[in-house]
Amino acid sequence: MATVVTMGGVSFTISGNYSWGLDEAGVAWVAIPTGTDTITSITPSQTTDSNGDLINGAMLNPVRGATSGPNQGFDERQGNYDAGSVATLPITIQAGDIVIKTVAKDPYVHRAGGFTEIASLHVLSSTLPSGEYLGSSIGWSGKSTPVSYSADVDSWYSSRPVYNSTGFSLPPYADLMESLGQHYPLFGFAWGPGDYGYQSFSPYRFGGGNATHPNYGRYIGQMMSLVMVALATNYYTEAQTKQIAKTMIGHGLQWADPLIFSSTGVVTDGGHYQWHQPAVLFALHLTGRSSEYSDFMALSPGNWDQAFQITQALIDSDFSPHSSTIKPSMWRERTLPAQPGGSTLRIPIAGTSSSGDYYQTNIPEGAIATRVSDGETGVVSTTYALNDAGQTLTTLDVVLNDTSPFVEGDVIYFDAPSGWMNVGDFDWALRGGFANLVGQPWKYSPSAQNAYRGLQTWSGAIFALYAIGIRDSSIFPVLGYTYRAEKTNIPSAANDFPSIVQSWQTIDGSTYTASSDFYNAYADDVYSSEVTRDLYILRSSSASIALLSQ
Repeated sequence: MATVVTMGGVSFTISGNYSWGLDEAGVAWVAIPTGTDTITSITPSQTTDSNGDLINGAMLNPVRGATSGPNQGFDERQGNYDAGSVATLPITIQAGDIVIKTVAKDPYVHRAGGFTEIASLHVLSSTLPSGEYLGSSIGWSGKSTPVSYSADVDSWYSSRPVYNSTGFSLPPYADLMESLGQHYPLFGFAWGPGDYGYQSFSPYRFGGGNATHPNYGRYIGQMMSLVMVALATNYYTEAQTKQIAKTMIGHGLQWADPLIFSSTGVVTDGGHYQWHQPAVLFALHLTGRSSEYSDFMALSPGNWDQAFQITQALIDSDFSPHSSTIKPSMWRERTLPAQPGGSTLRIPIAGTSSSGDYYQTNIPEGAIATRVSDGETGVVSTTYALNDAGQTLTTLDVVLNDTSPFVEGDVIYFDAPSGWMNVGDFDWALRGGFANLVGQPWKYSPSAQNAYRGLQTWSGAIFALYAIGIRDSSIFPVLGYTYRAEKTNIPSAANDFPSIVQSWQTIDGSTYTASSDFYNAYADDVYSSEVTRDLYILRSSSASIALLSQ
């Protein structure tokens, strides 16, 4: 008698008669104690679309590689398709194997997800105990048999800090789970930010919303922020909250282990990689792996690494005059060309699209143009984008508040407006990475006008993580920047950081504001009462981290 294992709308038919089931997050398993057997059919069937491209493909034991584009046998419409990677029927399986099956979105929608459904079948040697969560469906070099983890959601629920949700705007449970509830194991396999990567290899509208590109990281980030708020409040029923927690644990384990154990992480990248962190940290928290927070954040911080704390060493090394094309553009020493006179300061534009005066940096209003030879200064009258028009400008005219004192041949640099670069404060850079010149630090400016600042949507997640007790020095800068960004007139009324507390839309387009609700209600409580002091006024990074670890 055959065994039919069903996960959502996908069914795997196996020749022999075996025990099977779903783990706590809904991932399928079958127990084959010894030997091998065969999967004789998988529905929906593999087929081709109107262009003759294979869709609804499956893979046996896909492995995370060293790049974001491994060969894949899921969908011929997408990048790196390899017919040799397709698992064709009958598929021989034994304990330790994992089969992943996709169901295509046809037609494919760019950045919205290429699949309507993804299912995983883990082949075990014995029945999975109740209360267990299967490990990652994606493998890595050196991985042996599938592992599972236990998490006591009931105990967590009864002992968690609970914040009142009166007046909060969260979606109906079914609408939230329509996006969050989709099984998504492929981030550990294809994680690039482009067309081939998580935006395509996540289920259709995993991020929810009716945005043009709902699977873009900022929209998934909005959903994850709202989910974390739900886990920190009493908005949903007990059963619903526990199921949300189980789903988040499932997502977190699917993404955590390929990142941690393959030693191949996800780097910073604009508005993209800001959504996997809360699920992973929550899963590590609930499965007793809090010691791995820092390991995970070191390997895969995503754009949470774009937040940083200003130290004196950072000011001395990066926010001071220099001649490097890979340090922050604003402080670069520039030899002036012929000057137009009056209040206009003409500066040279240096570098290319990969270094120098890249297009996502700014000279902010109030910046201080300073002559190296004698310290003569001039104050910038309004914010200017460096090379915003593309990589064709050779000079940029900057207007000062008064007559320019500068002439051809002067060497000048720009310093931040007074009071903007304080030791202990927090800031954000497009790709982070100042110490040791990691990343692309030339893109940093203290200007709030940097176009990518407003794309960050992690605020609900970071506040809720902290509120429910997930604390580690590795996420401290994100916490500090979020709080600073949401304070008005920081660093100044003329250059206020944009809010990163954003709403989220369900698939039908309804908008919910729980992230901002939670921030407005509890931000000061989370900081001042639970950390004892408002982190914004802390000026010592070592003291801050000491407080955080308490």
